[in-house]
Amino acid sequence: MEKYPEHIQEVLKAREFIERLRFKSKKLSTDQLDILLGKIIKNEDQRITISPIPKSKGINLKNLQWVKYAAILAIVMLPALFTETRFFSLKTEKIPLATTEWRTIENPRGRKSKVILPDGTAVNLNYESQLKYPVAFEGSSRKVELIGEAFFEVVHNDTLPFIVKTNDIEIQVLGTSFNINSFEIEDVTNVSLVSGKVRIKKYKDTSEQELIYLSPGQELIYNKNTLETRVEKFDVQRTLAWKDGIILFKDAGFEELITQLERWYGVDFQVHGKPSKTWMINGRYQNERLEDILASLNFVYDLEYDIQGKNITLKLK
Repeated sequence: MEKYPEHIQEVLKAREFIERLRFKSKKLSTDQLDILLGKIIKNEDQRITISPIPKSKGINLKNLQWVKYAAILAIVMLPALFTETRFFSLKTEKIPLATTEWRTIENPRGRKSKVILPDGTAVNLNYESQLKYPVAFEGSSRKVELIGEAFFEVVHNDTLPFIVKTNDIEIQVLGTSFNINSFEIEDVTNVSLVSGKVRIKKYKDTSEQELIYLSPGQELIYNKNTLETRVEKFDVQRTLAWKDGIILFKDAGFEELITQLERWYGVDFQVHGKPSKTWMINGRYQNERLEDILASLNFVYDLEYDIQGKNITLKLK
């Protein structure tokens, strides 16, 4: 097992098979025992001699048959005892279990990806997000881990629930489509159900947990700081726009605008000045150039911008 760790599972199965074997036992007659003992003695080293057992107070020659049994049993059982010792050692030995190999997909700013999991589940992974999953699902569930945002289209399986784990909650489904937004730097986690049904497990502390169920069109909003949750309806088009290459702003403030543009285009903004008025941005941009978006904003808000590669300087007046 140490030399070939990739075959540990085969070894364990072989061991289990052998342990289940049951050998038929057959008792020998007295004549057969005498013949077997004679053969054993005949083949022993000539230096070994059999002396008559003297009569004594503690030994009855009538029980000599038990001596034959003991001698044959000792010789015949040696290999069996050795084998059993080996198996006992194997059973009690700490066996290194095969560790599941995990794969991590990590998108930086400006890059999205689509991942097909081992069971056929499709995952759209957003910008600046990370998905961790096993190369093969084993055990009683299909578990993955997410940081950031992703849209899941889960292959239905009644016997193997699909579980997505974030920092604070677990989402369990059998077969459904839903969106999760759970960035580490943000205070809120959103779970938006498009179809099917999900069960969300929220940990209050190490020993207590709360179960929340969602129906299609419902969204769980979980505040990581206050640990409060609420369930409400959500705008499917707005929530899933990113998956179709669309930036959708609805009454977005200045900070939300900058955060979205940085993730979407993989750039860094250097902002000089403060907005002179409250920004309430509404717009739909599909596969637009960043320069065109900034130019359109310039018609509404008094600003100047300068693009130098991945660095954007924004001056507010």
